[in-house]
Amino acid sequence: MLQLKEIDYYLNNEVVLITELRGNLSGLKERTIQVLEDLKSSIFSSGELASFSFLQQIISQAKEINRKIAILVNRRGEVLRIKVGELTEDFFQNVERRKSDKRLSGLRCIYLTFNQELDRRAEIFLKEYRLDLVLHIYLNNLKEKNKAKAH
Repeated sequence: MLQLKEIDYYLNNEVVLITELRGNLSGLKERTIQVLEDLKSSIFSSGELASFSFLQQIISQAKEINRKIAILVNRRGEVLRIKVGELTEDFFQNVERRKSDKRLSGLRCIYLTFNQELDRRAEIFLKEYRLDLVLHIYLNNLKEKNKAKAH
């Protein structure tokens, strides 16, 4: 696991270390890593999950490298983390779990996969971390349109 560029992020008035780009980056071209790092600095309006152009770029990268990609975005529209590979517990490392069952965390996850169904772990993370939303984008290798499903 290679991790690049760490920053401080405030969540619930506590400093949380957020790693910009993580996951299995071995075998990726420098250009691909640079594109993913550049996408990490994206900020969207608070009213949108992600811009159309961001989604087009991240879908293009996932298809090019033929790997899953997960993106964590806060309600202010800031991309906090991008992970290449499976959505696992370490993706949420240093993200505090909500104590209240009545409030959501303010975090949204965009998960690009090559599987039509969202795996059970992603559904568990949705509940466990009280995510506002998990947007699952199914990427197929055919010329058909991609499919997305919000949870």
